[in-house]
Amino acid sequence: MPVLITGSSGLIGSALAERLEALGKEIYYHSRKPVPSEKKNVVFDLENPDFEGLSLPEFDIVYHLAGQTSIPRAKLDPLYDLQVNLLGFLKLLLHLRNQKKKPIVILAATTTQAGIHKAPLLNELFRDEPVSFYDISKLSAENYLKQFIREGWLLGCSLRLANVYGGTKPGQEQDRGVLDKIFHRALKGETIQIFGDGFSLRDYIHIEDVVSAFTHASDFIEKTNGKHFLIGTGQSHSLADAFSAAVQIASEISGEKSKIEYVNPPAGSSLVDSRSVVYDVSSFKSAANWNPKFSLESGLRYSYGKGI
Repeated sequence: MPVLITGSSGLIGSALAERLEALGKEIYYHSRKPVPSEKKNVVFDLENPDFEGLSLPEFDIVYHLAGQTSIPRAKLDPLYDLQVNLLGFLKLLLHLRNQKKKPIVILAATTTQAGIHKAPLLNELFRDEPVSFYDISKLSAENYLKQFIREGWLLGCSLRLANVYGGTKPGQEQDRGVLDKIFHRALKGETIQIFGDGFSLRDYIHIEDVVSAFTHASDFIEKTNGKHFLIGTGQSHSLADAFSAAVQIASEISGEKSKIEYVNPPAGSSLVDSRSVVYDVSSFKSAANWNPKFSLESGLRYSYGKGI
């Protein structure tokens, strides 16, 4: 049962690979450049992929986690963002369409694709109104995947992820993994800044819960096929409370006590940075027999509080 993980060295990709390795799956690891390894590597760059020049097996499952993930970079260079997040993914889908057996494709998407909604509870039924170039490219990729599924060329679904934490990897985009970055700064006693009043709500989900969402999405494909789902805990926390929790746990470990200060958002900030959201994640729970294991504090302590 060959499985391809694109973006296999990233935060989610490496954690997913570790989980699948433990289950004895045959895994192919995608990277942009050749890396010395005993693992089965697949090398292509989504900015200009050459699948005709690759000799690849047929995959049963493709977890597509690779991509350009920075909202500011997408604004600075929307063509690059489009090339990587949409056109590169489309070329991968066209390659997979030629397989004899239909593969399952699970796409890593983002909850911010929905845009800004003032409703108290957001679910999959809300109309998508993206407000950033990044979210436009991600939503377009999701729509192409759904069309390939409607055409009968493959199976799959899209998982729109909330704020993932629990082990930021080197090289991760600077505007992602915010909670992990706050924790590491607090370990050194650095001052922590919160943009605005800190009242904005976010749903933070632990990396292990995200990994289990991906495996459940493919395991229950008969119920998840052709759909998109919000992936979070269903419990939101204010920025002030979440950052304070990370600072407190860091202080217990290092003995340092970071100061939290509130500052004005930087000029040119995206509208999604000031949103408040609470997600209804019951749809995916029901379809994929899935439940998140970690609360915010238990997840932070599991990842960073060992030995306290």
